[in-house]
Amino acid sequence: MITKPSGIRKVEASDNATVANQNRNEDLLDARITKLDGMAAGAGTANSATDTVIGTRTIDDTVVAATGSDTPTRLWSKLAYMIKAITGKGFWFTPPATTLEATSLHLAATTGIHGAVSTATANRLMQRDAAGRAKVAAPAAADDIARLDTVTTATNTTTVTTNTNPNTLITNGKYDVSSNSINMPPTTYGRVYIDVTTYQFDTTYVAQTAYDFAANRIWTRRNINGTWTAWTQISKEMINISPVVDVNTLIVDGVYHQVGGTNAPIVGTGIYYQVITYPVSAGYIAQTAYDTSTNRVWTRRMYASVWTTWTPLHKSYVTPSDNVLLSLPTERAGTGQMKRIQVNKPGRYRLKGEYHSSTSGVTASAEFVSGSNPVATQISSNTVTYAAFNVDLGYIAENSYIYINVYSSGAMYLRNITLCGTEVYDNPNTSITGTD
Repeated sequence: MITKPSGIRKVEASDNATVANQNRNEDLLDARITKLDGMAAGAGTANSATDTVIGTRTIDDTVVAATGSDTPTRLWSKLAYMIKAITGKGFWFTPPATTLEATSLHLAATTGIHGAVSTATANRLMQRDAAGRAKVAAPAAADDIARLDTVTTATNTTTVTTNTNPNTLITNGKYDVSSNSINMPPTTYGRVYIDVTTYQFDTTYVAQTAYDFAANRIWTRRNINGTWTAWTQISKEMINISPVVDVNTLIVDGVYHQVGGTNAPIVGTGIYYQVITYPVSAGYIAQTAYDTSTNRVWTRRMYASVWTTWTPLHKSYVTPSDNVLLSLPTERAGTGQMKRIQVNKPGRYRLKGEYHSSTSGVTASAEFVSGSNPVATQISSNTVTYAAFNVDLGYIAENSYIYINVYSSGAMYLRNITLCGTEVYDNPNTSITGTD
């Protein structure tokens, strides 16, 4: 017996033709005929495979989609698998949270996305407004977003209360300070702009830079672990100070000008002062003073907060004039050395006085010696009537002597002798060499 693909069993000559086999074959034929009855006319042509012909199928959305041909059921299952992957749901037939159309509109939207706003609103997404701006709340932490008003406050100058102590300005910023505090730099009008930079981890470390309100002068100083250094002028402009200012108070690095002033090296003239402070410890300062009208220079120091006296660094000279430096009015008579005068300034002096011979008709002569060099001009008289003499002496070194000698046999009378000259601060005797 042979079983055909349809299930019908074909009886061969050697087989027994039983009723059971016959009935089985007839049942199979009846089932096939019934199925064929549901086919439309022209079975096998287009639309001939109706749902009745095909029958029901169950989609399995776990069948992984892959390329290649497959049975209809598996192809539909693969499509279901992809639908489930796209919607993100657990089953292919579960409706998605949104549609592709809604998603497309959401992507193209420019306002109201996820509740975004351009105002400073808590727990909402930030979105730019029509002008491209968005707002945030004022920053509180170092890493917060800075607003325009925050930056403006940080970069603009703040005017502080009059007479504010600049030692209290320890917050980053720019300040306009008008103060008579002793901790101000030596400004012209007691007003400065101060830039403050504070170490972010410790406010006991601060740097201040001060700009004079009325001049191009700049100072700087630092606060180191709570202790302020002195102001140091870093600009080169000279500071004009009042005549009533005590020079002892010029204790900040810089260059100053003053006419008069207490504790100046001289009075009645302008002085340039250069002040240098020792940066490590207070109370150690050097001052150098320059006469504005001559070449005179003085220096002094503050040592352990005590000022020394002014010491001249210049050398002055004397030039002949009628300005009286020394007066010897007493009448003298005799021969030999009549007078010796010591001078403490180098230069040329003028000697003036009156003289006559002790005896009428007898000539008496005198000479004037500057140091070791006799003066060419001498004086002589043979009368007993006083006559005036006026002699400009040759150059004499400092701390040398001027001698008045009578070298004649007859005595000579001298009186009203004056040593004259004017102190100058440029050597008027440049043509003389080897005298200093």
